[in-house]
Amino acid sequence: MSKSATRKLFIVRRESNGIGGAEKVAHRFMKSFSGFYDAEIVHAGKIIDGVKIKGGRGPSWMKCLRFAHSVRNLLAKYPNSLVLSMERGVPGTIYRAGDGVLRAWMEIKYKRSYKWIFNPLYWVLPSLEKKSIKCSSHIVANSKMVSEEIKKYYSIEDEKISVIENGFNEEVFFTLEHSKKEKLKKELNLQPQTINLLFSGSGWERKGLSAAVSLSSIILDKYPNSHFWVAGKGSSQKYARLIKKKKLTNKVTYLGPVKSIWKWYQVCDLMILPTLYDPFSNSCLEALACGCPVITTERNGAKDIILRSNGGIIIPSGSEIKNHFNEQLFSLLEDQKQRKISIEVSDNCIQNEMTKYLNLLESLSDK
Repeated sequence: MSKSATRKLFIVRRESNGIGGAEKVAHRFMKSFSGFYDAEIVHAGKIIDGVKIKGGRGPSWMKCLRFAHSVRNLLAKYPNSLVLSMERGVPGTIYRAGDGVLRAWMEIKYKRSYKWIFNPLYWVLPSLEKKSIKCSSHIVANSKMVSEEIKKYYSIEDEKISVIENGFNEEVFFTLEHSKKEKLKKELNLQPQTINLLFSGSGWERKGLSAAVSLSSIILDKYPNSHFWVAGKGSSQKYARLIKKKKLTNKVTYLGPVKSIWKWYQVCDLMILPTLYDPFSNSCLEALACGCPVITTERNGAKDIILRSNGGIIIPSGSEIKNHFNEQLFSLLEDQKQRKISIEVSDNCIQNEMTKYLNLLESLSDK
């Protein structure tokens, strides 16, 4: 690809310093594209051309509205710029639908209930999402699942949408040889000969922590020397009753947000993420890259890279997890091939992901 560092590229994401995967992706784009474009992240609170971008204060629905309106006004001043939007309500040269399709999530969350009408966010976001999808030059879904949802709900033609799966950092997420793995276990105060189960994610209700606890209880019953670790931001109070009912009080530990999460992927024997809806779970990809097997649901866009051959099991949904448990899980725990697991997802590295975006930007900038 030819270098065009003088061409302005705006990368749009309302939150810039959050712990979420999308915020990390925005900074990854910035780092990767700065050598090819005059790249700049646009986020709430940033001052550009002497004007502060709105959307940093107020209730969620208001922040989304104000941010989208503020950024559209800014972009109108740069008609020849390229825009990689990661935010609903801001159309771009590319709209990256990394948050999935809201209407699909609402159907899963509320089913036939009309309780959503009491949440202003669900009045605002669908119209913002529609604007980004309908008015962007091109749409990138981070999974086949999201691509099909966009086509279903918004009748988008095939040529206007591409699938570029998320990538992982090879310098951070990799397998350890046995001796180094055992040393890291000691560093993390893990007991020897213990089977370590891991749940990693924030937004515990959507990520399926209740179902993860239920599944872990089956494993913990069979393997008394096992432990369940919960990483991420959330309230443990909601799950205390279930944990007590399953008699797991001394078998579950909450780690809170973990900065060096790769260390846990490298030492744990199984990652459990029975998510109700996930456009593409970075944690599943990163766990596999570290040689950790994964159990997740068909409502996770990352399901396309999670195969039995590379250490994975796909179940129908978080709510039905117990109905689809069998001996396959035990064989997964007892027959791990870490190197093979990581090798089979090696194509999903950041370098390949960024190259696909750069090629797409170049093709769109010539139109």
